[in-house]
Amino acid sequence: MLRALLAILIVSAFPYAARAQPRTLDVLSIYRDVNEMCRSWTDNDLHRVAACNLREKVARLLNSMGYCLGEGSPDMPEKQWHKCKGHELF
Repeated sequence: MLRALLAILIVSAFPYAARAQPRTLDVLSIYRDVNEMCRSWTDNDLHRVAACNLREKVARLLNSMGYCLGEGSPDMPEKQWHKCKGHELF
């Protein structure tokens, strides 16, 4: 949880950092953390709303890096991030 909150602080406080070349594994890790935070809180808690909003920003960053969120496989039904293929839209 502390790691996710730190990620929120970094991304929120330093938006220009997203213009640098972020490391894909770091961005994917941040996405997983904020996605978990977005899903774990119940009701319309402000923290949940903030986590969900940040998740969308991180998703757009991943898209700009050439990654798409696609259907999972039969053994992993959740959608997974992967390098976009030619026919996929961001």
